[in-house]
Amino acid sequence: ITFMSFSPLCGPCQYEPADSLIVGDLVSEIAAKYDGVTGSQVSLRFIVQQALEEGNYVGGVIPKSNNIKHIASNRQVFHFSLSPEDMDRLAQAMKPEAEGGDCDVP
Repeated sequence: ITFMSFSPLCGPCQYEPADSLIVGDLVSEIAAKYDGVTGSQVSLRFIVQQALEEGNYVGGVIPKSNNIKHIASNRQVFHFSLSPEDMDRLAQAMKPEAEGGDCDVP
């Protein structure tokens, strides 16, 4: 069984704008360190990079979008790697809070 994250950028979630996984303060600050990278790419790269670490497979990611520009941007997460410090900062983030999916199994 493999864990899959659908809509990992918290599209339907309730959150403060500063906590957004697309343009929030933390992801935007980290994105500014990398040439041409967006906050949403930082968020997606965080998930992907964890999955690429040996012995630490977390799962896959399917970003949800119906905007062709966003879809193209979401695929551009393999030309950079986040530093260990940035990975730690993202791992420590507590907002937006995780929510249960619609696939709850009794």
